[in-house]
Amino acid sequence: MGTKRNFELRVKDPCQLYLVMQRRRKSKGKEQQLPSAIEEDSPQAKHWKVSVAADPVMWLVGSAVLGVYSQTIYPSIAGGDSGELVAESCHLGVSHPPGYPLFNMLNYLVVNMPGAQTKAWKANLFSAGTNCMWTPLIWTYAISAEVFALNNLFAAWLLFLLLSYAQSGSVYYANLGAFVCGLAMCNQHTIVLFEIPIVLYVLWTQRRSLGMKTLSTYALYFVVGLLPLAVAFMYTFYLIVFHALSNMPLTEGLLYGVHMRFWQQPNIILFVWGGVGLDAVLQRAWRTSGAAAAGLGVVLSVAAMVGQGMTWQHVGNQSHAWFIPNYAKALLDPLPPHALVFVNYDLQWTAMRYLQRCEGFRPDLTVLNLSMMTYKWFATKHALYPSIVFPGDRLVPASTNARDFHMKKLGAATYLLDEAIKSSRPNITWLAECARPLEHSLRHEPRQFWSDSLLKNLGLAYAYIVRSPDEFAPTDADPLEPHVGHHVPDQTKYKDRATDRMLQVWREWIALPSARADPGYDAIADIVRKFTPTT
Repeated sequence: MGTKRNFELRVKDPCQLYLVMQRRRKSKGKEQQLPSAIEEDSPQAKHWKVSVAADPVMWLVGSAVLGVYSQTIYPSIAGGDSGELVAESCHLGVSHPPGYPLFNMLNYLVVNMPGAQTKAWKANLFSAGTNCMWTPLIWTYAISAEVFALNNLFAAWLLFLLLSYAQSGSVYYANLGAFVCGLAMCNQHTIVLFEIPIVLYVLWTQRRSLGMKTLSTYALYFVVGLLPLAVAFMYTFYLIVFHALSNMPLTEGLLYGVHMRFWQQPNIILFVWGGVGLDAVLQRAWRTSGAAAAGLGVVLSVAAMVGQGMTWQHVGNQSHAWFIPNYAKALLDPLPPHALVFVNYDLQWTAMRYLQRCEGFRPDLTVLNLSMMTYKWFATKHALYPSIVFPGDRLVPASTNARDFHMKKLGAATYLLDEAIKSSRPNITWLAECARPLEHSLRHEPRQFWSDSLLKNLGLAYAYIVRSPDEFAPTDADPLEPHVGHHVPDQTKYKDRATDRMLQVWREWIALPSARADPGYDAIADIVRKFTPTT
């Protein structure tokens, strides 16, 4: 009766259920001599430790994956935040919030190691060394210097410690887990969503013996792990579930990719328990059908892993991707000595910063990020640029529709459109120039990247061209894109072509459900109805 009660208590612990059943199963077979066959009630079982340090299979798999990664990593910086993260690692600087102090400290050691490779390549190899999967999502972030690869390592480490604690009940794993929880928080803040259930589980298993001494010990280890973050106390903390709160539209490719990055930790949980299930299947095959069946299962598992790698190799192989550093060099190289450079795009800013900070390329140039100059704290940074006289504390951009989140690289066009409309007599040449980049975006970007503002503003540009009392000179070059009003018989009647295009894009705009909330919807819909022939 007592044995049955003990077993029932054990199976209520989900992390121990698999381990207990595995030991019971093995203790009936030929594997009595293995550590996993030790009776669960014996003193040895309480201190049984999981170890991968001497596991040849783990070393073989890890080496194989790292070998593939090392041949597919970026030779220099990738896009996104990679350039900035490596740049700040080169001089122990501060990355964008929350700062990523642990990543910068570790990569500071890595990028300064001897070797002919670029500093970015060394940082990319560090990311590759922290991952071990051939799935396209994991692979993408394992071959470039990004915080997500290190975050995956912490997630896997915490799962390993959780299983070790569930297996042995040793306070050693609980203390080490508390330290790793704190250390992981110094790298990527979203790991807290991974840590909360683990902490609650450990505290629940010790609920009957938990006291202030134990809690204080766990807190101490956690704080020690947080020390890199404590040193960088000025780093801000993002909202934990910021994507859920921001409710960004996943129909846009870029935003969908941003969300995908945070699927990696849930995938790790799935893969770990998938491995546990696979082990159980192979153990059963060994007992019921012999070594041949188990061997076939192993072969199929290896084949699946190799097939996964071959399937996604075209996505993961970025070993020849030099376009980002080459692009930045092409921007900086022709500039005159000691030039002042203003940039307003992350790809330009991060790539230029890496070249200057890590490779010493064009250190004479002063590069300023216009986006950063809009914040109030920029007033405290004026002293860093003694040769520059700033007209104010910070940059205040013009208030136009181009600041709308959904507009893409159309700031100048929308600003000119706004200024032209404000004038008492809009300049039709300006209006035509405004329409060109809007047309380019509409024709060459996928439909999911279109926005309400893009369609409305393009129609607005043509509307003011039509309303203007001025005319384009017949001798001038065609001010409109070739496709605008292409079926109008006389292509020199530019206002007829502008009218045709205005009605075309505004018809698409009023068909959008979200357009009805716009204050100008009724007026534009009325114009379209008046000029649209009835059938």
